[in-house]
Amino acid sequence: PWDGRCCQWEFAAKDGSEAIVIDVLFRQIIHPGTRFVRLRGLNPAVLYRENGSGRVFSGAFLMNAGLTLKPDGRDYIAQLLHFEKV
Repeated sequence: PWDGRCCQWEFAAKDGSEAIVIDVLFRQIIHPGTRFVRLRGLNPAVLYRENGSGRVFSGAFLMNAGLTLKPDGRDYIAQLLHFEKV
């Protein structure tokens, strides 16, 4: 979704084995609040590892609670998160 300062895209495998999230922050604001993204198309009963950090999440957590996207204070920052079935 686009809110005028950030946007996210997700691409999930049809079989739910992996997903890629691209997050782009165009404009940073003072006290931006918490940004998060909920994934779709995963299997809620499966564990997924985020390849960049090695952290493991359940599909149910990623689809319902979602991931917190932490700002680093700069404009025009992009991050790519790749989740693979464990």
